[in-house]
Amino acid sequence: MIFSGDVVDEKHRPAFIFNPSNDAWFGRWGPPQHLAQARLRAAEEGLPVLRSTPTGISAVVDARGHVVKSLPWRTAGVIDATLPPAANSPPPFARFGNLIPILLGFAFIIGGIVLGRRRR
Repeated sequence: MIFSGDVVDEKHRPAFIFNPSNDAWFGRWGPPQHLAQARLRAAEEGLPVLRSTPTGISAVVDARGHVVKSLPWRTAGVIDATLPPAANSPPPFARFGNLIPILLGFAFIIGGIVLGRRRR
């Protein structure tokens, strides 16, 4: 969940992403960060995420990255929620992956070079 791209098989796109994780050794700061990364993956892929942890933050996240229901850090319990639907079509990131930020990065570099030369 922490790395973008290659999270989902494009040819066999699932209905949701299941994210089991053991956040116990990350301390207080790890679980909120991992939940934030799960929310990003949900929005990037247009798929809901079911996150299950023994000590971290368990949650159901919809395809837009919004937390539907959750259990706080170090709280035992059960989440009773309906699985949110996937996006109707894969979002741009799911189709093109990290190509988008790479192209934007090159565009900014080229723009900086062009603007830098104009000021001379």
